[in-house]
Amino acid sequence: MKNLKNNEGSVVTAAVIVLLVVLLLSGAMYMVGGSYYRSSINNYSKRQAYLYAKGECSALANYLVFYGEESSNPYYVKVVGDSIALKDIEIRKKNSNKKIDKIQSSTGSVKRTADDQMDYTVTVTVGGQSSTVTLSCKKINGDWQFGSYS
Repeated sequence: MKNLKNNEGSVVTAAVIVLLVVLLLSGAMYMVGGSYYRSSINNYSKRQAYLYAKGECSALANYLVFYGEESSNPYYVKVVGDSIALKDIEIRKKNSNKKIDKIQSSTGSVKRTADDQMDYTVTVTVGGQSSTVTLSCKKINGDWQFGSYS
């Protein structure tokens, strides 16, 4: 009976158990925080890729809207069903000659889908995340106009 009432070492045991619980909770919080951080970086990269692709589609379509079918428009396709492949599109900052460093790759195409419609498609990769945007331009009353993004 004498040994059962002996409490020597119980404080050390309780401290070790509390320390293990704190370590387990800290490790779990670290894992959750790291996962959230990686997710936010991927979401940011995906959004940047989308915005760069959308902006480049608009820039390419501006040639069609402003120059129309003139020979000075390098992104005009004359025959329905034909297309032009665009590789390594140099996307630059607005009002600057500086190329955007974050972009890993950028490709695109211009396709004539009907007599009165042309589609501009651009794919941009940023931080391992890709986004593809297509802009359809339509000819209305003899003038080319921006259509819808998809």
